[in-house]
Amino acid sequence: MEIKRLLEQRLQAKLRVISHQSFNRTFVGFSQQYQQSVFVKVFLQERNWLTEKAVNEQLNSRVLAAFKVDVEPILYVLVMTDMAPADIAVPVSKALAFLMGEKLAIFHAQVRPFAGIRQDSEPFIKIHQRIKQLRSSSMRNQIMIETELLNSSTVLHGDVGVRNYQFVTNQLVLIDYEKVQLGVSY
Repeated sequence: MEIKRLLEQRLQAKLRVISHQSFNRTFVGFSQQYQQSVFVKVFLQERNWLTEKAVNEQLNSRVLAAFKVDVEPILYVLVMTDMAPADIAVPVSKALAFLMGEKLAIFHAQVRPFAGIRQDSEPFIKIHQRIKQLRSSSMRNQIMIETELLNSSTVLHGDVGVRNYQFVTNQLVLIDYEKVQLGVSY
């Protein structure tokens, strides 16, 4: 059975496809089951589904349901309250770019590590290489730098781009958390 029809039956909804620059399938529509407009995101990868769910649960109360659909391949579904977002017009002004940076900083300050979060090892490898280059400096500085960098991990969005910022009721919001990962703060 086609996933759209299956979701419509399960959610008692009439859904329409939303096009987004993502590998996921997304839908929006009114659900009789939830008595509200819902946003439905269908994932191929369980890890991305779990990550998106975990971050949304930390930041908001939009998650209504999360379930697996036992088809081939298995699909992972996240049902959330629809925010009725609007795309950002490009090119982006300097003022809007600044606001986007502020929203990202708030994200970094609010989201905490969670079970199963990806660890981006690439920056740690680069830091280790940089520390080796600094060996010519004093040992005291090397230890201080190594300690500071290796102990400064942050939950990173992982896919920051204009497409992942939207306006919701005239307020800028950052969306799409499936690529969140733990990385180096700097």
